[in-house]
Amino acid sequence: MPDPQPLLLETEDVQLLTRIGFIAAGRADVKRAEVIFGALSRVRPERAFAYVGLAVACLNAGRAAEAVAHLEKAQPAAGEESDMVRAFLGLSLQLDARASEATRVLRQLASTPEGAEPTEGAALAKRLLGEALPAPTTFLTSHQGSAAQRAAQDAINNLPGSPSWTSSTRQHSHQQ
Repeated sequence: MPDPQPLLLETEDVQLLTRIGFIAAGRADVKRAEVIFGALSRVRPERAFAYVGLAVACLNAGRAAEAVAHLEKAQPAAGEESDMVRAFLGLSLQLDARASEATRVLRQLASTPEGAEPTEGAALAKRLLGEALPAPTTFLTSHQGSAAQRAAQDAINNLPGSPSWTSSTRQHSHQQ
């Protein structure tokens, strides 16, 4: 019997699964996020979204050390994808009380060569370090609303103790 054809997902299928995965991540449902993002990381191993999604689920569940472990194993494509994973690694290290490691990762990522456009990951690293960012660049402006940018903002907004996290937790507990 010949080997079956590998499952190829259309872009729309990957986007739908990613949205569902981020819903699980937003609810701190690590088990479901692992299933969804684990599959997505096998289908699109070069992309950051699956690794970031699983890390966000772990962070929202208060499991920063797990997020660090997942992100340290990630091997996305070099450049923008790798930078986004490293930015979330820095965030996860901060939340795991590993400040010196977090600062090292974030500073290395934030040091964009003179005249070069920062990637979304580098821009996130600068924000996490508290550095002021220049006016939006062409790259960032053209990528507003990207999945990685939304994931970064959602992760920051959903961290325990943030105003967004606190209000969403109250809303969720009132709905039950």
